[in-house]
This record gives sequence, structure tokens and C-alpha cells, in this order.
Amino acid sequence: CTYFPNVPNYLVGRAIDVDTPGARVMLGYVESGTSSEANVTLHGVAPTGKRSGLYDLIGSTGGFGRDPDLLCPYAIEVGTREGPLCGIWEHRNSVCSTYFCKHVNGGSGRHLWMAIRNLFRHIESSLSWWAIAQLMPELGPLLLRPPTQQEERIDSALSPEAWTYWSGTRADFYRACSEKVEALSWEEVVSVVGFKAALYVEEVHA
Repeated sequence: CTYFPNVPNYLVGRAIDVDTPGARVMLGYVESGTSSEANVTLHGVAPTGKRSGLYDLIGSTGGFGRDPDLLCPYAIEVGTREGPLCGIWEHRNSVCSTYFCKHVNGGSGRHLWMAIRNLFRHIESSLSWWAIAQLMPELGPLLLRPPTQQEERIDSALSPEAWTYWSGTRADFYRACSEKVEALSWEEVVSVVGFKAALYVEEVHA
């Protein structure tokens, strides 16, 4: 897969402790901070604008899934008969967990899974903001704002200086986000993200 996922903070907190080469790549991003490949923000770990641009380019030219130089950095078992496989499978994001090369029932199946993906994306973004607010309330309501429709990335509303409000390591921050989110019941998740999105998926499924 040539998709570089945007992994929200609470999933990063679990993924970095998975003992696979792919997970260790993510841990390396976290420990070193933002690099030429990955942005490491309070929201999680995501590809840089340059990498995202390459993804858009190969997608428009039919190169998706074909260019080995753009293989997902978290891939494992590369070059084996079984691989490549996902090195953070249990903690993959909404796009990775809902993407299929071929859909059952064609366009109808694709419409359903796109709706589920959008629901999961909304949940990821909302819970990411929520976890930040729980751990760093001093950032204030003006900084902790949801992104507008024009902002493509969930971390676009935060500056790199926001890390100065956290006294521990970045890895510890992500683990703390995971602990906060894992303690939520589904009812509490719904109260954070809103219920309309889930109802929309039910309508699509029907």
C-alpha cells in the first residue's frame, strides 16, 4: 500500500508499543519529532505535505499501490510471500480500516464504506481534540477549536509550540491520550462526537 496514514494521538499511543518493525518506525518518528517524512503533533503522526503531495500525484497517474518507493513506512514482511503486511494493524486509522480494492455490490458497497470511513474520521478527529483538552486544558478554547471545512488536516489548528505545554515525552503524551480514550464508554464517545453521523451511516446501510 502506498498510503501513508494519518494516525490520531490515541491510536499512536498504542501503536508505538507494538513489537513490529513498522511500529518501531512510528516510535522513531515520535522520538525524533517532525521530520521530512512525518509531522508529529498533538493530534498524532501524519505524513508531511510533501509526502501527501506525492500520494496525490501517484493517485492521479494510476500509480497507487504500484510504486515500491512509496510503500507505507509501517509495512512489514516486505519481500515475503505473505507480505507486505501492516505493522500497526490493530491500531490502523479510519482510511486503512475501511478501504477495499473491490467492494461487494459495487457502487452501493463503496457508498456504504465511504460513509463508515467518514464516521470513523469524525470520531478520530473529535476524540483527538477531546484527549488534548483533557490533558492540556491550559491551551484554552481558542486554540482547541475544531478545523474548518477548508482545513484538510486535523492538526492544522495547532502550532508546533503547543508541545511546550506538555512536560513529558511525546510518547508519554500519546500513551496518556490512549488511556483517556480507552476509558470512555460508547455513550460517552457519542456525547463527544455527536449522534447525527452514526444515524447517517444507518441510513446509508438501509
